[in-house]
Amino acid sequence: MRIYLLLLFVLMVTRTQATNVIFDRITMDSGLSSSSVTSILKDRTGYVWVGTTEGLNRYDGYTFKVFLPVPDCPESIQSSSIDKLFEDSDGGIWIFFSSGGISRYDRGSDTFLNFTKEWLRQQLRVYGSPTCFSASVPGHIFIGTENGMLEYDAKEKKLVRLSPAGSVVSSSPVNCLYSAPDHSFWVGTLAGFSLYDKETNHFQDYTIRTSDREDINAGNLNGVNAIYIDRFDYMWLGTGREGAFRSVDMGEREIFQSVGREDTRVYQFLETGDGDFWIGHNKGASLISRMNRLALRCEHFFDRPEDLEPTGECQVRSIFESKDGTVWFDDSRFNQGSFLLFSEGEENGTVEERAGRRTFYQQ
Repeated sequence: MRIYLLLLFVLMVTRTQATNVIFDRITMDSGLSSSSVTSILKDRTGYVWVGTTEGLNRYDGYTFKVFLPVPDCPESIQSSSIDKLFEDSDGGIWIFFSSGGISRYDRGSDTFLNFTKEWLRQQLRVYGSPTCFSASVPGHIFIGTENGMLEYDAKEKKLVRLSPAGSVVSSSPVNCLYSAPDHSFWVGTLAGFSLYDKETNHFQDYTIRTSDREDINAGNLNGVNAIYIDRFDYMWLGTGREGAFRSVDMGEREIFQSVGREDTRVYQFLETGDGDFWIGHNKGASLISRMNRLALRCEHFFDRPEDLEPTGECQVRSIFESKDGTVWFDDSRFNQGSFLLFSEGEENGTVEERAGRRTFYQQ
């Protein structure tokens, strides 16, 4: 089944030949509830979920089903303005709303479990919005907020607040959650990053250090927004103001070096099956190639002046790889209900407009 993805790049990169990228557009005329897309998720059953400012959309490759609030129906979705989407280990779809609320969609009952902003404030002392989500630890669902962390008890269907004494996680804005291949669990905050021991409920706090900068104040970098440990056991940290950092050696968790553009807000890392390493940030996307044990090559995409918004940014907030090796990017430039499909070609070095389609060629 050919799947088109709205407001996203779909990028299929080959290492040996150029890629011909063709953008196809699908608009509200096709059933999309709004052209203002905020998030995207492909679930384990193959559905593509699309969050917009005017409803939640589920796409089966042919048609959309739109979820909107229903008055006096507590099991309907609580808001139409979607911020982020996630899937848990049971197939439940979690929705963060721009209002600050949280919902979980149960596909079996076709209903929503709602935690409103008011309930979160009154019951759990959550005074900001939810920021990030992790269901990668068996039996645990964690949610980061602007003032600490929450844990969801699936059996009881309850949210509880984690209050680790002495850790910055207890009160600092939590920007990202990451479960590493070695089963360690990391939390990125405005103050730095922390290692969480699930058995003892203890957080060990770290700060970013480089060979020439001791204990960099992560607040000056606008916090740690993304964490990733690659197949060679290098740790990557994405910051909110100075781009990405990578540990200086395999297994190192103390000393880092700056990699790629230093003037970016990093949103996500993706290591593909064929070894490509992508960084999504506020000025496009960067491809990091490993030259040897120490040297890296960085290529930047979608950062030409004509690619950027009037603000001078091209927000690539989400990247994922599908089973066929296709890499998908969301992209704030195409705020017009567009679905974008990449296909292989042999051309190189130009951008063309043909019959309403935009074709992008790159190495």
